[in-house]
Amino acid sequence: MARKIYGNREQTRNATLSTREYEVSKIVSWDKKKKRVRVRWRGFGAKDDTFEPLDDIGRLPLWKEFVKVHKVKI
Repeated sequence: MARKIYGNREQTRNATLSTREYEVSKIVSWDKKKKRVRVRWRGFGAKDDTFEPLDDIGRLPLWKEFVKVHKVKI
């Protein structure tokens, strides 16, 4: 099930909204062209990874560490 995070709401493919929050456990990759970040969610596997806009992820300490380690140029 693909998840998109908007504040504290989850939107699934069938457009059902809930108030559950999900925590990013790992930054998997960076798509420079589309300015989006592939994230792994805590408690979920690789098949549940999603791409999230940099605007949503860019403020997280995990992103800042990813930039430092991988020498990401935005």
